[in-house]
Amino acid sequence: MKLFIVGPKFGYPDDNHPNFHAAAKQLRGSGHEVVSSAEADFIAGADLDHGFDEPLVDEEIYEFFKRDVRELLTCESVALLDGWDEDHYSETLAEIADNAGLRICKQNGNEFVWFRNLSEIYGEDSEEEFEWYAPTGQKVMTGDSRFSTILRQMEYLHNKKQSDYGRSHDPFANVRASEDFGIPGWVGAVVRANDKMKRLQKFAQGDNLVNESVEDSFLDLAVYSIIGLILFQEIAEGK
Repeated sequence: MKLFIVGPKFGYPDDNHPNFHAAAKQLRGSGHEVVSSAEADFIAGADLDHGFDEPLVDEEIYEFFKRDVRELLTCESVALLDGWDEDHYSETLAEIADNAGLRICKQNGNEFVWFRNLSEIYGEDSEEEFEWYAPTGQKVMTGDSRFSTILRQMEYLHNKKQSDYGRSHDPFANVRASEDFGIPGWVGAVVRANDKMKRLQKFAQGDNLVNESVEDSFLDLAVYSIIGLILFQEIAEGK
């Protein structure tokens, strides 16, 4: 199940990132796909563990709120962290999730308790707890949170670069351009990925890289691999 974590952040010590990370680790350990706005904050320039260096102005918070609403509505459920109902930002997100029909679970000490809706949470006598489960029915190992953070970073960079290289109807237009020369788009993606591999090979052999960091080369290599897979699947599926 895809979960979005909601909780108080701005104005709290370390922007409450430690609690977000602990919850994300616990939820992923139960087999759920987790979207954490604290990890998205890191992509936007915050320190992963300590949040933003300076307090955010209202205009910045508004932009983060719109981002979180968009991400929230891609999920099936929402996890409410302690203090969510004492923070206007997170309480509003919880109400949006409730109105959108998302399932709701609430942090209760070291556990998450499931509810049908916010009314059950607000009304103490109407709480109905649901069984907590892993989608596979089995215990799922907890992955490294850095892996999930990098995946989110790749998604952010892909969306950002689309405005420069893609088209409104095709985000892969620049890679697919190889088809104009009779080369399948997925092969074009492999060629671009190979360029990144050559850069990493050069660095591994002791040479310095100019204009692009090792980290960027790794990210681009991963992105081109995913694009290549998508374009290959288009051909395999006859699209």
